[in-house]
Amino acid sequence: MIKFANVHGEVLVDDVTTHHSQWATSGLQLDSGGKHNYLIATTRTSSADVEINGKTIKLGTSSFLRVRGDQSWWDRHSEMWFKDLKRSVGRLWAHVAKDRREQESGGGGGIRG
Repeated sequence: MIKFANVHGEVLVDDVTTHHSQWATSGLQLDSGGKHNYLIATTRTSSADVEINGKTIKLGTSSFLRVRGDQSWWDRHSEMWFKDLKRSVGRLWAHVAKDRREQESGGGGGIRG
C-alpha cells in the first residue's frame, strides 16, 4: 500500500500501466501491487511524505519516486513543469528509463508523452 501524508503543493502521480495521472493529496492511498507502475514527482515548490509498505520516504522538492511492484527508488530531477503536463511527464519517464537502476529492474519501457 502506498499512502501520502503532508502533501504540499503539486505532487503528480502517474501510473503508466493504467494511463492514469492524478494530483496527490494528503490521505491518498494507492495499490502497490505488481500490476501498477508509478512515477511520483514533485515540483520546485512541492513535497510529500510517501509511505510504502510501512517505510516512509520524504520526497523533497524537485524529486521523483519510482514504484514498480515490490521495487522502489527515488532521486532528484531538474524537470521544469510547463503548461503541457504530458510533455513534462514524458521527459520524467525518459529520465527514469535511462537510469541504471531501471535497467537492473528489467524496465526501460513506459515512456509517455
